[in-house]
Amino acid sequence: MRRELLAGAILALLVRGPWVAPAWKHSLLGRSAIIVGVNVLYERFIDVNGWSTKDVGQRLAGSAGVEVILSVKL
Repeated sequence: MRRELLAGAILALLVRGPWVAPAWKHSLLGRSAIIVGVNVLYERFIDVNGWSTKDVGQRLAGSAGVEVILSVKL
């Protein structure tokens, strides 16, 4: 469980990197589309344990947690 949450958090940070087109990384909808797409593609084609909706959900939760933390204005 921890690995999936951490993977989602790392993915959310990577999507904000300079290798992502500004139009995609500056909108929440664009970042979310990339995160969901990468999660589904990974789970479908790369994960050796096969499809797990629970794993996808945990990675999405990790990504959402990072989005919430980074959106808080202190």
